Amino acid sequence: MKNIITISGNLGSGKSTVGKLLAKRFDFKVYASGDLMRMIAQKHNMTINEFNDYLKLHREIDRLIDQEAMDLAEKEDYLLFVSRMAWYFIPTSFKVYLYVDEQEGAKRILQDQDRNSEHYENYQKALEGVYTRFEKSRIRFLDVYQVDIADPKHYDLYLDTTHLSISEVEEIISQQYLDFVNRKEKVYAKAFSYNRNKN
Repeated sequence: MKNIITISGNLGSGKSTVGKLLAKRFDFKVYASGDLMRMIAQKHNMTINEFNDYLKLHREIDRLIDQEAMDLAEKEDYLLFVSRMAWYFIPTSFKVYLYVDEQEGAKRILQDQDRNSEHYENYQKALEGVYTRFEKSRIRFLDVYQVDIADPKHYDLYLDTTHLSISEVEEIISQQYLDFVNRKEKVYAKAFSYNRNKN
């Protein structure tokens, strides 16, 4: 059984921050597709919203990012992906979606001085940017994969982080992940016992 966590969610929900905390807690390697996208956008002298528009005509970039996630999951163990679509390509992972109210998400992004590629002049601009960027991504994946990334049914844990601290989010995901692992191990143990007795 592979030990892999995939974290998706809307903007400002805490994906990257909690991903780093969980990776440290469980000694996992972190793979963040958003970092790769921002790097490519900067190389093309584009904002992240401009890059999302660019992706509509260059689907091969999406597929390169997705293929890299699948290759890593095939070769390695103890991984954590912060990615819109990694859960889809790694269905055996513990799949988490973090939701935050758009107003709160905009406030968090506006306060995050490290997000150089997501600089907004004021709260209203941040709110508009949060909505626009996420919707562009959601619509693009609907078009490419016929999957709505915001649909709770795709995830093992769908968590509203609007009124939670990052430490609370970390604790909830950690406990749910350990429960998930325990359930999986019991299933594997039962299947192994059945096959051994059958032979």
